[in-house]
Amino acid sequence: MNFGATYKTGRFKEDASIDGDTVRYDINRDGIFNSMDIVVGLPASQLHFDFRYFEHSKNYFYLNNRLKLLDDRLIMNLGIRYDYFTYSKKGNVSPRFSASYYLVPSITSLNIAYGDFYQTQSYPTYGDRFGKQINRYLENSHAKHFVIGIEHVLDDGLKVNLEGYYKKYTDLPVDEKFIHFTDRTFRSEERFNIGKQTNYGIDLLIQQKLVKDIYGTLAFSRMWTKFDDPRIGYEEKSFPSEYDFPYVVTLIVGKRFNNLRSKLDEMPFFIKYPTYILPFSDDMEISVRWRYASGKPYTPREYVHYEQHREGGSKWSDGWWIATDNINGARYPDYHRLDIGLNSRYNFKTWSLSVFLSIQNVYNRKNIAFYQYNSDGTTENVYQFAILPVAGIEVKF
Repeated sequence: MNFGATYKTGRFKEDASIDGDTVRYDINRDGIFNSMDIVVGLPASQLHFDFRYFEHSKNYFYLNNRLKLLDDRLIMNLGIRYDYFTYSKKGNVSPRFSASYYLVPSITSLNIAYGDFYQTQSYPTYGDRFGKQINRYLENSHAKHFVIGIEHVLDDGLKVNLEGYYKKYTDLPVDEKFIHFTDRTFRSEERFNIGKQTNYGIDLLIQQKLVKDIYGTLAFSRMWTKFDDPRIGYEEKSFPSEYDFPYVVTLIVGKRFNNLRSKLDEMPFFIKYPTYILPFSDDMEISVRWRYASGKPYTPREYVHYEQHREGGSKWSDGWWIATDNINGARYPDYHRLDIGLNSRYNFKTWSLSVFLSIQNVYNRKNIAFYQYNSDGTTENVYQFAILPVAGIEVKF
């Protein structure tokens, strides 16, 4: 049996400036802005503000009991946890349970788990630009996790693990402005705990530990997500989560070399001397990592002329990019990259020196981070890092 507790203090204050939120709408969309159209915005005096300042604490206590039954073939964990956040004055009790039954002792096990998990909101979520504390008492978001899987040892240090999971999220915060999605003139700083989301999928992990000189990991994930649509007029519909990546694959392979520098020094000169370009030592590792992920979802935007925003405090834009009603209905191109790393260790009597080199995104894949939407109606691709060399030295005494 084990137990523990934490008391964590927190201080938060954000001094921010907001771009002028002055917008005009051509209500009848005749291409002419007149006195019948709507202009909304924040007065200049309210463009600079402080988020609500507070000093509060997050506290939790947990208790867990581990049991071995049936001649150690059944291992169970029974746990409970209590969290409390003094700012929102919200506390939650979270039960946890897991069990592993060895079909073949030390070789094959069947595993199941259930847990309740609560999470406070990010600090800015509790704030509003007018400091009215309308979001102070938001509930903590809640998730229920169900997991079932099987693990099998294939060889010394080599195992495979296959799991299926189902996760149900509730009490996620949703902006009231998003609820009134079809009304572009609606303004609100309030949020409500009405968000609901379901995630389920399978994970496959094949892992070879460093028993001799080779190690590696192959991880494959297939996921489905569904966020219940909270917008007025879209009842009973859903859209993919912002973090919906249907397919994710990661492959890592590494090899450890012993006495490599000594062996290279015995080679002919035309092999030996070129190897001094890189820090080959008698104790080193070389590894490669390749990662693939389905493109991240995003909401397509449309450039319209019936909505215009202030630019520079005086000039109206020609139009504006607005989100379509197809929430997360499009995807960025798939992501993938290859990394190569080298780590050499030089061991001395009382200290050691490590030199590591790596090249990230070896084949210089242009992975798109997001699209930038310009006020003139044009778009640009914003890319993640291109090919990137990284080097470092670590000294241990």
